[in-house]
Amino acid sequence: MENPLPIDSSILVVDDDLMSTRLLSVVLGNRGYQIDTADGGMAALERIKENPPDIILLDVVMPEMDGFETLKRIKSTTTGRDIPVIFMTALSKPADKIRGLQEGAVDYITKPINADEVIARVDTHMSLRKLQKDLEFKNKRLVVLDQEKNDFLGMVAHDLKNPLSVIQGFSAVIQESLDHGSNEVICGYLKIIERNSVRMFTLIDDLLNVNTIESGTVKITNEIVDIAAVVNEVIETNSESARSKGIVLTFEGSAGDASIVANRQAIIQVMDNLVSNALKFTPLCKKVSIRAITGANGYLKCEIEDEGPGISDDDQKKLFGKFQRLSARPTANESSTGLGLYIVKKLVEQMNGRISCTSTLGKGAKFAIEFPVAKTE
Repeated sequence: MENPLPIDSSILVVDDDLMSTRLLSVVLGNRGYQIDTADGGMAALERIKENPPDIILLDVVMPEMDGFETLKRIKSTTTGRDIPVIFMTALSKPADKIRGLQEGAVDYITKPINADEVIARVDTHMSLRKLQKDLEFKNKRLVVLDQEKNDFLGMVAHDLKNPLSVIQGFSAVIQESLDHGSNEVICGYLKIIERNSVRMFTLIDDLLNVNTIESGTVKITNEIVDIAAVVNEVIETNSESARSKGIVLTFEGSAGDASIVANRQAIIQVMDNLVSNALKFTPLCKKVSIRAITGANGYLKCEIEDEGPGISDDDQKKLFGKFQRLSARPTANESSTGLGLYIVKKLVEQMNGRISCTSTLGKGAKFAIEFPVAKTE
């Protein structure tokens, strides 16, 4: 009979009878299971602590600590409480079997051992164990998704409600100002409306990008991309934001006319996000540097370095996660959805690139993206 279970399913055999242990190791090992052994209760507890198995075969009659006491201790541990335990015993009294089941055993194998019986019972409980693990994983995933949903709803409620309130308020003010307000005042109101509309558009755009990426519908086709042209386009797009804060935005490096293998629209989106982020977190009259460097490993590295507050060790651990609000705040009250870097990482990976960040708190941050250099004919 073919074993449908994964080859790495593990079993711990706990028995002081060496012949019995060897027989079970051969029978179950030939079945494809990974076998570990312990010659007593204390040794079993150590094995479970170090490397929890999928199933435990536990002899009832052992010196020093019998199977009942061993089972009780196993079930009192965090690592062992959910592991199915099958008793092995020559005891035939119903009371002994009932006691074992009451202590938490899932089944019995009678001695002397019959190979077919062992295989049938172990296969059955291993299948149930696999289903249990799958269910546990899915339940944990549901908890994570539920928390993400709550974070998402809270973010949307906050980040859309506030700009909408501003837009509604200033729209009403403009209506009142048309009769007796100056053009300068009205233009100021319109700029506020425009700024808040952009905030909402950015949030909606980021949410749509995340949905597209996670649904698997995003299709990225790589091509040969002139990295210098992309960087210059991104600099032009962000030049007004840099000028308004007095930030010097520079492009330098040793890449020359090197091209990369990527998707032009996606790399523009990635670069724009990283540059706009650098501008957000850089104080007035500082500098943001973009460098393109061709490495010896066949990759071109593009670095975006700012002179902002830097990123703490705790923030770096969650840097590319969804809905992450870091401790550092934009220096001119710019908006942030907490989705940009998550999208950037996903896009970079789909283009077969790499992204990293190095930062020292108080000394700015440097993001680096790497893509294969396009081979010349």
